[in-house]
Parts: sequence; structure tokens; C-alpha cells
Amino acid sequence: MKIISASRRTDIPAFYGDWFLKRLDEGVVQYKNPFNQKVYTVPLSPKDVLAIVFWSKNYDPFLQHLDRIDRHYRFYFHFSITGVPKSLELYTPSYHQAVETFRRLSDRYSPHHVIWRFDPIILSNQTPIEYHMEKFEELSGLLEGYTYRCYFSFVQVYYKKVQRQFAALEREGNLRFAEESLEEHKQLLDFMEGLCKKRKITLYACCQDQYVYSNIRQAKCIDKTLLEQLFPDRDFDVKKAPTRKACGCYKSVDIGAYDTCPHGCLYCYANVNHHKSKANFENHDPNGILL
Repeated sequence: MKIISASRRTDIPAFYGDWFLKRLDEGVVQYKNPFNQKVYTVPLSPKDVLAIVFWSKNYDPFLQHLDRIDRHYRFYFHFSITGVPKSLELYTPSYHQAVETFRRLSDRYSPHHVIWRFDPIILSNQTPIEYHMEKFEELSGLLEGYTYRCYFSFVQVYYKKVQRQFAALEREGNLRFAEESLEEHKQLLDFMEGLCKKRKITLYACCQDQYVYSNIRQAKCIDKTLLEQLFPDRDFDVKKAPTRKACGCYKSVDIGAYDTCPHGCLYCYANVNHHKSKANFENHDPNGILL
């Protein structure tokens, strides 16, 4: 039995819900290794799946499928809401709409089932520290009582895809990205931690252990302990399997594909550019065994 990640590589709940449901109905899915293009087959029947970990910026289109999924599967949700401007996230829903969907998920399952991702944090002329302070204060207030965890990271600029997109934005004169400063980051995190303490939310640093201090913990996005807490009837006999440096995740199988998410987030490591992702989405076969 395996934990299924759906998905770090694309937004399955927002754009591929019908495809995902068909894969569950047929009990099998395939995915390509993004580095060597080897195709793997993964059984998806209830007896083969320990749990599913969902990732999305927009669960609204997915709500209609949950009745069928939760009859046979256990799962929890990562829900990214940052409130960054449309210059960085071209086609994501408004954060007000996202908050409403978040609350619906939390009411249906529990605040433990829905993890808020304030991720990534990007410092620029349009989004200085004060911008993130304001958004975090507003969002944490709106989500108080609806979640107990907030995962964060600062944007990973070492990805070549991200470097190209940021360089293009700077050439166009739309944005100027700030030099990274650990002191500035900690100034923001101290502010966030103070709000979280009041709102009974714990902060978790994703793949950035330099921020694990005070009450900030290391994130485990695929989290065995959380799964055991949510589903005590099941034995989660899985080992840690970090995906990159400082990752705390346990082993899972990600069934997504790069260059398939049309949200248009210009900081995303999973897409070469929005045009390619949009074209792949439009050419997607909802009946295909591969995404």
C-alpha cells in the first residue's frame, strides 16, 4: 500500500478532477519520471492506497467529487493561499474565494485535515515585507479556527525555470526582486509567529531548516504522524523519503506531470512557462491513463 501525492507537479483538484476520479474508478494510473521519462504504473484501488495527500490553490471544482472519493479513501489537503498580486499568479482565484472554499473543506472534515500553505514568500518592490505582514495578518484572521497548521517557504530562486521567469519580469520593468536577507526573513517570521500563537496555528518551514527556531517546526508535507492522528484505524508503515535538501516528507508516489498547470504562477518550479502548460492542459485526454 502506498501514499499517493496528487500532486506536487500540477494542480489536480483545480484542473484534473474528472480525470482523477476516472483513475480511481478504473483502479490504475500511470506517471512519467520527469527526469528520465520512464513510465510507471500505480494501482489505485482502495486496497492499494494508504492515503492521498492533495495539493491545490483552488479546491472549488473538486468539491463535487469528494462524496465519491471519501467513501473508500483517506486523505488530507494542502491549500495554498498567499494573496500575492496577479502579476505573480495570473489565473488563481481571489484569496477571498479561496478562503471560502478552505472553510467549506474544514467544516466538512476538520481543521486538522486542511493545511494552509503561505508559500512561497517572494520579496520584491511589489511585495515587500510589509505587504506579506498585511496579507498574513488578514489571512490568518480569516482562517482562525479552520486550520491548525501553516506551512511556509521563501521562494526557491535556484530553479532555472524560476530564474528565467523572474529575469523576464525584471527586463519588462514590472518587478524588481529584493536581495534575500536572513535578518529580513526572520523579522517577517517573528511577526507571523506572534499572530499564529494568538490564533492557535503552528508554523512549519518547508525545506528550509534555517527557519526552524523558536516555535517554528520542520514541515513534513507527507506526514506519517498527521495521518496516524487522522486515521488511527490504519497502520502507516512508511519511511522518510526526502525529495530535496531539508525535506521532512515520508515516502509517497506523485502521480502528476510537469508543465500541465495553467494557473500561471510565475515562481513555479513545475512549469517552463504558462503557454506550454496551457497548451498541455487544453490537449489533455480526461480518459487517458497518463496525465
